[in-house]
Formats: sequence, C-alpha cells, structure tokens
Amino acid sequence: MPHEPALLSLFQLPTELRKQVYELLKNERYTFTEEEGPAALYLAHSKNCNDFFIRHTPALIFQERCDPFPNLAEPSVDFIFTPFIKEELILRVQRLLERSPLLDFLEEASEFSSESEIFLSESGQVQFCSLSFQAATGYSPAELRKDSSLLCSMAMAPSSDILRSTIESALREKRETESLEYPIITLSGEKKYLQCIASPFFSRSGYYYGLKLILRDITLLRKTENALHEVQDQYKNLFTKMEGGLFICEVVTDETGKAIDYIYREANPSFERHTGIKRETLLGKKATEQLPPEQHGLIRHHLNVAESGKPAELEVTFPQLNRTFREYIYRTKPGFFAVHLYDITESKKWERILEENERRLRNIIETANEGFWFIDTNQKTIDYNDALLQILGRTAQEVMGHSIFEFVDEASAAIFRDQVKKRSLGNRSRYEITLLRPDATPVDCLFNATPTFDNDGIQNGSFALITDITAINRARREAERATRSKSIFLANMSHEIRTPMNAVLGYAELLQGLIQEPEQEQYLKAIINGGKTLLNLINDVLDLSKIEEGKLKLSAKPLCLRSTLESMAEIFALRCKQKGIQLLVQIKEVPAILSLDKVRLQQILLNVIGNAVKFTQNGSVTVRATTVPENQDTTQLLLSVQDTGPGIPKEDQERIFHLFEQSDFIVDAAAGGTGLGLAITRGIVQLMGGRIELKSALGQGSTFTIIIPGIPFNENAMEHTEDKSEQLNMLSPGEGPVLIADDNEDNRTLLRLALTRLGYAPIEAVNGQDAFEKVKQYRPIAAILDLRMPVMDGNEAASLIQDTGLGIPLIAYTAADTDEIPNKSLFSYILRKPSPLSKLMKELRNSLVKPGNS
Repeated sequence: MPHEPALLSLFQLPTELRKQVYELLKNERYTFTEEEGPAALYLAHSKNCNDFFIRHTPALIFQERCDPFPNLAEPSVDFIFTPFIKEELILRVQRLLERSPLLDFLEEASEFSSESEIFLSESGQVQFCSLSFQAATGYSPAELRKDSSLLCSMAMAPSSDILRSTIESALREKRETESLEYPIITLSGEKKYLQCIASPFFSRSGYYYGLKLILRDITLLRKTENALHEVQDQYKNLFTKMEGGLFICEVVTDETGKAIDYIYREANPSFERHTGIKRETLLGKKATEQLPPEQHGLIRHHLNVAESGKPAELEVTFPQLNRTFREYIYRTKPGFFAVHLYDITESKKWERILEENERRLRNIIETANEGFWFIDTNQKTIDYNDALLQILGRTAQEVMGHSIFEFVDEASAAIFRDQVKKRSLGNRSRYEITLLRPDATPVDCLFNATPTFDNDGIQNGSFALITDITAINRARREAERATRSKSIFLANMSHEIRTPMNAVLGYAELLQGLIQEPEQEQYLKAIINGGKTLLNLINDVLDLSKIEEGKLKLSAKPLCLRSTLESMAEIFALRCKQKGIQLLVQIKEVPAILSLDKVRLQQILLNVIGNAVKFTQNGSVTVRATTVPENQDTTQLLLSVQDTGPGIPKEDQERIFHLFEQSDFIVDAAAGGTGLGLAITRGIVQLMGGRIELKSALGQGSTFTIIIPGIPFNENAMEHTEDKSEQLNMLSPGEGPVLIADDNEDNRTLLRLALTRLGYAPIEAVNGQDAFEKVKQYRPIAAILDLRMPVMDGNEAASLIQDTGLGIPLIAYTAADTDEIPNKSLFSYILRKPSPLSKLMKELRNSLVKPGNS
C-alpha cells in the first residue's frame, strides 16, 4: 500500500547531519515490485537550488541557501533512485532525523517567521506547514496535515468558498493566484485576517508538484487600515460638515522660489454657504484672478503664513459680498496652507449695537440724577457716576477703591452688613439708608441693590441705584406733621361742633315731650333732622381722617346678616315708597351668624343703598347677599346693590371713589352730596380686607359689589344686640345725687334738666378738680364726666375718684374721640356727644343696677 504523502522542509541543515542523510540514501539498495506503486526517489541539489523532492511517498526535501556538498564534482544532480523505496528506508531516514536537533531547530526558526509556508500536493493535501501557522491560527501543523480542509473551513463565509475555489482552480490550472485577503476564526475564537498568495511548485526539470502557499497574518495591518479609514472618514465628515468655511491652497512661486500667488485646491460646503461662491468656479483658480486689486494685500498675509509656518488670525471684510469674516490661517505642509473662516457679520452687527448701547448706558449713568454704585465682593468701589460723587460730596479719588463702610455711621453700617449678606445669597432688595458727607451732613438715600455675576455665573460684586430722598423725606415729614395737625384740628373741630350740637339735639329732645302743637312739632323735627345731618357729616370727616392715618379700628362681633339687611330695608322703606320705587332684599346661602363689625357694615350699606335710592327715580333697588365657603372656619361675603338709575359714565367710575368727587352726570341735581360716602366706603371695605367693584352703563343702572373674604362664621353663636333707645319720658324715675362734670354751661343745664325730670338730684362741677372735690363732699350715687375740661381733665378725675374707694359708677359723656381715653376700664359706660338723652339716662340706670358693667 502506498504511504500517506509527507513533506519535510529543512533550513540550513548542519553539514554533518546532511552528510549522514546523504550517505544513507547513497548506500541503500532495494528491490520493489510494480504493485507497490510508482514511488521513485528524486534527489537533487544545486548551489542555487533550494529544494530536494520526494514524490508520492514520504519524502525528504533539503532547502538550502548555499551548496550543501561543496566537494562533489557534479553539483547539479547526484542520485536518482528509480526503484520503489521500501518503508524501511524512510523509517531509517526519519529515525536519523529524530535523533538529531534538526526538528527543534526548524520549529524555532519558523516560529519567528511572519509568514506561514504551506505546501500542497497536486491532489490538494498538505505536505508541509511551518510552525508560524499555529501562531496565526491556533492550529498546529500536525492538525493541518491531518485535516487539510481546515485551511478553508476556518475562513469565515463567504470567504471560505472563495478561498477553496481559488486554491482548487490554481492547482488545476497550475497558475499563480492574486493576493487574497479573508477573515478567519482561530482555534480560540478570535477573529483575524490573513493574506494568501499561491504559486505553482515545479522541479528544475519542470515537473509539477503542487502549490506553495504563503500566509501572512494581516490582522494588525487591517486594524491599522480600518483605523486609518475611520480617521479619514472623520476628517472627511469634519471637512464637509464643519460649521466654519475651509479652503486649502497651493503656493505659486516664481523662478527664484519666492511665493507670489496661490491656487485654490479644495473648499468645503460651508465655504459655499458662507461666501456664496461655488467650488467649481473657485478651484484651480489663482487668488490674483479671484480677488480685486484692492484686496491683494490679503494674498500677502496668506503667503506670509505659508512661508513662515506661523499661524495668523485676521478679520476681513469683503464689500462685494457684504460680509465680514474672521480667518485662521495655518500651514498644512510645505507649499500648502489652509484658511478656516467664520462669518461674523451678524456678531459684528450686534457688537456695534452693544457698543452703542454701552455708550448710551454710560451716557445715562453719567448724566442721571440717580447715583450708580458698583462694588466688588470686598465691598470696595469699582465704578460710579458723577451723581454718586455729588450725593456723597466727594471726589473720585475719595470714592474709587474705598469701602462703602467709610461713608456711613454705625447704625447705617449695620444695615449695610445685613444687605451684604442678602447680596451674597443672590437676593435683590430695596432699602433706605443714610450716607454721610465729609462735613457729617446726613443724606437720606433709597438703595435699589442687586448682585452682579461674571460670565461663569460667579458673583463678582453688586450694583446699587441710589436716589437722594432727603428732600422727599423732609416733605414726607412735613406731610406727616400736616396730617397730624389736620387730625388735631379735626378732633378739636369735632369737639367744638359736637358740644353745641349736643345742646341743640338735647334740648330738642326735651322739647319733644312738651310741644303738642303740630306746626311747632314740625319745626322741632326740622331742627333735629338738620342736627343729625350735620352730625353725620362730622362723623364722615372724622372717619376719613382715621382711614388716612390708619387709625380706624374694627370691632368684629357676631351678627345676623339677615336681620342687619332687614333693618337697612326698614330705614329706606319710607323713602322708596315716597319715590315710587321697589326695595328688594335677596339673601341666599348665608350662615346664620357672621363675625363682622356691625357699625362699619351698616355704614357701608347706608352709603351704598342710600346712593342707589337717591339716584333711582323709577324701577327698583335690589340688595343681594350670599357667601362662598373658603374652609370650615371662614367664608367670603358677597354683597351687591343694583339699581335702575341713570348709570355712571365709564370715565367717572373710578373718580366717584375719590374724595369730594362726584360724577358730572347727575340727573337730579337736588340729590347732591359731599362726595365722601364712597371714598369712606372703599376705605372701610379695604380695611376689612375686601374690595368694592362697580359695573355701570348709561341708561342701564349701576351695580356695586362688596367682596369681603376670610369672615369667621358660627352657626351656633348668638348675635350681639343692643336694646333700642327709649324716649326720655319713657324711662322710669331714679333718686339720689348724680354728679355732672362739664365745662360747658349749656350741657350742664341740659343734663340737669334731664336728671331732674327723672327724679335725680344733680350736682354740677366745672372741671375735673371740682368734680373730685364734690365727689368727696357729696358722695353721689354716680358721676357723668366730660373728658376735655380745664384744670383737670375727665381721665385724671376718674382715676382719682376710683382711688377713693367709693365705688360709684362713672359714665364718660364726651365730644372727644374715644381713642383719647387711655384707661377705658375706669368707666362703666362711654357715650359720645351728641347722643340721645334717653340713651344716656338708660345707661345711667343700668350702671346703678350693675356698677362697672358696660
């Protein structure tokens, strides 16, 4: 049986070993039969030949770089063994090789080779494989010799089929193949790339033995190429998609080598977009052909960079393009340079606008009446304007670089320190502070301060707009003094008017029980109505003064809104009947009890309903009330008064809420008025935390809506009510001495008559001191004291009387404001003049029954 083909390649075989193999082959003689197969041994060597061949049977090949047997006379061919070689000869040769270091030497030599050598027989079987194949694929040469199909099967599809077809074709056609590159999967599962070149293998005599394959591991090369391609793709992508325009130029020189011009070689799409110049019209052209003569200086700038290699930056305006560019020029390699340009036309436009704005701002800062003060984080001045210097009364040298704390006293410094903390937290603020001039003159200033930040968002200081408010504060203080003077004047006028008014209304009340004749009763009624009208006017003026000063106080108590509105309806019922108009009251979803100031609510309703009745000539006046719950404790009250009167022009709808203002559109001139009612009403509503709204149109009537939020309510509470006043003649008589202390003789006489009618024994005193002495002398059962009296006022007298321990009830009956009573607990009751005598007498009686009960 023929043996399996085998091929052994020997490199630089040692001379002694080479001689042993040679002698072995030369001395052996064998006899073979034809049945054993055509197995002839060819042994050849040559000085320039690198191969010895054994065909079909296991063979030995000597590959040499020089003549292995220099002493032989015939160097071309030594022996040709034509008989069949028995296996014993081959085994002897193999044993000879196994006993030598040849195999180790060959493995070591092939291990460091960058190429793998593979010899294929004519049938495609692997005859030889160098050890470097294992380094490239992970498969050993023995594994490849055992399974020749590994050579193609390790290649990844479809390369495996291409490689197999190429090798088979090369074997069959005995031709050399072109370089074939393909990916493989190594024994360890790694992906690599190999390059294969196959060439036919012939003996010197032209006998065809098969193919010689050279395999190269090009994995690193392929990775390098891929990386290079990736870089090239990135460069191409950057070149084509970069925002800035880019063009590349080649320098043109003269015969002396001096750069005189350049040619446009490449330009990216952004260059076209920025300049509007098409690449095809630019590339290959010289700069001197493209640029006008007046811009040839730019060519020289570009060429200087190309010659020196030093990058440059230019700002260039092209009038023909109406554009401005910023150019970055740099040399790419000798003889070439690139220009990277950005269109800055818009930014230059905004730059000019910013410069103009900065100029205007600087002009505003320098000409403004307000001071501009810029400080750093150390509170030192870094900028200012002339107005600040004028406010401080100092020179630029005295302000620039100086701390803000140098211009204030300790009290203002404390304010500054607090504001510095706020600024460090990024907060703005508005505050007043006093600055000091060199002569210690104080300057009241209003600061509007805000922190400042750099481009990175880091606080770098603060800025303040400063207004000199010294004059404003002086005017404000003068206004406050004037307001106080007005209040004092109004209070005094109220007292002076109320005192005689008390006598007028008091004597009228006394006369009511004495006059029976109808005409005289009519006269008396006119006196009483006129007095009440005058009294209402006085009350309005005083309320207005309190509202302006913020001194009007509210006293919320439980009340029934329904009964309050019904009482209002009763007041206006007769007037509406006389005018022939309807007065309607509609109440919906209102809690039984609300907590409100009843007196002020009645004042609001009297003003608003009174106006509606006054100006409505026919039709109706409708009062509506409802609430909107806010939570379980509070509700929002909605009160509206709608009339069918003439309406109010739009231009007057705000004006009628101003002091002493009325609409010019008044149908009934007799209705008149002082113009105080709605102003006071709005003030009271706002004091309650609410607002009043008006909707009106000419000929369509008006609707006033009062909205008051946050009103506490309680379904189980009881309304705080007071008994109606009784007529003086209806009161039951009393007995005992009662002290009357008043410096006004008319008022004393009035009270004396009233007390006498009821059976009391009046004792009169003209001032507080006199009252105190007569209390000690007569020990009265009660005392009625005026508050404003000479020598000693009523407050001091009340205190002294209470200190006596007599325990007599004291009633304050005064025309002064009750706010002038520092200790209200001294009195059993406080009544303001003028009030009905019947009410005064009633409270006197109540005080005698329950002393100290007000």
